[in-house]
Amino acid sequence: MSTVTNKVDAKGRVSLPAAFRNVVKDAGDNAVVLFPSFTDMALEGCTLAQMEIFGEIIDQLPPFSEERDALAASILGNSHHLSFDNEGRIKLPEELTQHAGIDGEAMFIGLGRKFQIWSPAVRQSTDDRRQELARANRSRLTFTPQGGAL
Repeated sequence: MSTVTNKVDAKGRVSLPAAFRNVVKDAGDNAVVLFPSFTDMALEGCTLAQMEIFGEIIDQLPPFSEERDALAASILGNSHHLSFDNEGRIKLPEELTQHAGIDGEAMFIGLGRKFQIWSPAVRQSTDDRRQELARANRSRLTFTPQGGAL
């Protein structure tokens, strides 16, 4: 959860927000997996364990289907396993920063089991579309008995 904007240094290094790093470390890893979003001008990020789940979902598709190959190439084939340095930074590969238009700042957006990294300027241009989509789908969110009362 949360949204955090951090500076990207001249070498392409950026600090993963502490809350995100803690989730990754709780999963027993010292790295994240990033790949270019195939729906937005952004990067998708997750733990290695979550990437393995994506792989299992893809593996459920027929082995020689176009859909399977397209998803496998887009997600698995374009992914980068990036370890943290001693200061909690990762180095963003140039092909990823170019895809997302990241230059100088990176906006991390927590999305549950995954996160995204955006150029703040690019993200601003998509906010209206996302808010409209959220409004259109608000009835899909329901309370469950486990959720309790407010």
